Amino acid sequence: NMLYLTTLSLLFVVGVTANQLELSVIEHGKRCTQWVPLSSLWISMMPGLCSGAPYAERNAADSGSIRACCDADVVPTKPIPNQECGKQIITPTQTRIVGGSEARAHSWPWLISFQRNGGHSCGGTLIDTQHVLTAAHCIDTEEVNSGIYSVVTGLHDHDNWNYDRRSPQRHRIAKIFIHNQYDTNTQENDIAILRLDTPVTLSEHVNIACLQGPDPEVNSNVMIAGWGTTSFQGSVSQKLLQAPIKIMNGCHVYNFNNEKQLCGGTPQFHMDTCQGDSGGPLMYQANGQWHVSGVVSYGNGCAFKDFPGVYTRVSHYIPWINQIRSTA
Repeated sequence: NMLYLTTLSLLFVVGVTANQLELSVIEHGKRCTQWVPLSSLWISMMPGLCSGAPYAERNAADSGSIRACCDADVVPTKPIPNQECGKQIITPTQTRIVGGSEARAHSWPWLISFQRNGGHSCGGTLIDTQHVLTAAHCIDTEEVNSGIYSVVTGLHDHDNWNYDRRSPQRHRIAKIFIHNQYDTNTQENDIAILRLDTPVTLSEHVNIACLQGPDPEVNSNVMIAGWGTTSFQGSVSQKLLQAPIKIMNGCHVYNFNNEKQLCGGTPQFHMDTCQGDSGGPLMYQANGQWHVSGVVSYGNGCAFKDFPGVYTRVSHYIPWINQIRSTA
């Protein structure tokens, strides 16, 4: 169902602010926003969305979602800034997953658990309401279409799903995109995108991380979080852990590509990502927003001396990510 408005308008949806809507998808010859959850709706005047051209809204049948569209040949006068990504309602703790500490529940609302047969396998990052960023090595290419994979949002404690009726939520995966130049030997291009079958509902427990932003430089403070093991070949953590680390230049011990990868750890090598953290985010805060700057890729053991962790550099893959998202 298409409703065409001759006035210049912008869609507002409860739980999603105007600043989160970007004309980033091409659908049926129109430039559209991503799907957003629809609970109640009203139209408000906002100059600049379609440069004076007719505006349309489209409902997704039976999904409770909606998107705003402009004619594809219309160039917006100014991109709508994504100001609300990378922000959390529940403030994270500042304490110091090897050597990390339990995160405050839901303080990293874009963190997801990528699961195989219902058990935690890898981490991932929600980058819009229907796409998750993770590592290519987390996926068995022979099982891509087997239906054994799922994504859980709003999760903190794997052992306790009932402490809050609003979360967590399990989502089926509609399609998996593995970078076509992923090298299983060198781990270059270790990045993948999961498309969920229906959009997630954003809340105080679930939000998206920012993609585009400044890259962290050497010695920058960044954050890692995940449900990985707390020691090499140890057991998976049941609760979400977090740890602050720094961007380093010590990854010459690996076959490291600085253009495509980031190097992270601590000088004392007592904090690092480990098994089960793969695919999760390396997060960098800039201008009050958290950006997913890296994807956990590989390392030698966990927090081993002189062996920092290697992370896929997300900024290098923005064109590829946007291309995948535009086909939604």
